[in-house]
Amino acid sequence: GRFPDCHPTKLMKALLCDHRIETMMKAGDRKSVAYFIYHPFDLDRCWQSYKIATRHHYVPKDYGMWCDTIRLLEKCGKDIRSVKYICPKDLKAEHDRWLHKVNAAEEKRSNIEKLQRAKQREDEFFKNKSCFFGIVITDNDIEISVLDSLEAYKAEGEKMKHCVFQ
Repeated sequence: GRFPDCHPTKLMKALLCDHRIETMMKAGDRKSVAYFIYHPFDLDRCWQSYKIATRHHYVPKDYGMWCDTIRLLEKCGKDIRSVKYICPKDLKAEHDRWLHKVNAAEEKRSNIEKLQRAKQREDEFFKNKSCFFGIVITDNDIEISVLDSLEAYKAEGEKMKHCVFQ
């Protein structure tokens, strides 16, 4: 028969050591064998999902992106054994959607941590900046004032999209 797109020595070693590779090879899924031989951790993470997807005749065009989607689903707390999630019609769009959700959650967590660290140094902030509180410079059109709290710095950074709170 034909070999998957991988080195024959790696294939033979994988066939002898891992029953899952043998199962995929017997099923004739050479594309998945070629991918998972070089990515054994993905095979560990995605094996149950792979079996379910195969049972529903789903064959991803890109196993790397599919495995990454499974990882993202897992991070979002979704059921990685649900056909609804693991067999998307448009893999790239679903991958990008879940990646955006994970990145947004990570950014939110990071912002909370930064605010907590800033709160721990709040006394130092007030000691260094309190002498400037209340100063306002103005003319007819522009008013410049000193930010007087950590929340004000955070709001300014978010509104103006710059790193003043960092």
